[in-house]
Amino acid sequence: PDHITIKFNPKSIPPKTVGQVEVTYDPRGLKTLGYKIDNIELKTDEWFNSVKKFRVIVSLQEYFPPMTPEQIAQAPKLKIENPVHDFGIIKQGESVSTDFVITNIGKETLNIRQTMATCGCTASKPEKSDLKSGESSIIRVTFNSTGRSGDQSKVVMVFSNDPSNPTQKIEIKATISVYE
Repeated sequence: PDHITIKFNPKSIPPKTVGQVEVTYDPRGLKTLGYKIDNIELKTDEWFNSVKKFRVIVSLQEYFPPMTPEQIAQAPKLKIENPVHDFGIIKQGESVSTDFVITNIGKETLNIRQTMATCGCTASKPEKSDLKSGESSIIRVTFNSTGRSGDQSKVVMVFSNDPSNPTQKIEIKATISVYE
């Protein structure tokens, strides 16, 4: 991908010697936060096993420059009320939803940059992405239990412009029953 640069030192490796692969990751053009996995293939001139595969795994976080205590006191601040919800026992194949209340307890406007679930079985959607000081909203989280059984625990990461705690998590739990 364009955001990854690879350099070899040396480009040609004599027998029984070692080389280095330098990987540079530049996320500035990406429009996502959180975990990202890129699969890389290196092709060599070896006659056997000439394709080498590896992954580049990153956790992208927003950078906040150092702030004075006064700036921190004026900054937005995300509060998630009751960040864990247990659906209890649900039937396999059932979809269930819950709302998490979020509040900006800071002084400047809070921006929910992104929400990201840890699996495809969970979806999240903030009702609003910008909250003024003192304003509350919800993030609706939906869990689809199709193909799952037993105890489940899923996390949704919430990325915001809260410089003190820019990445927070909400969690849902359920026990999936396969019996009618």
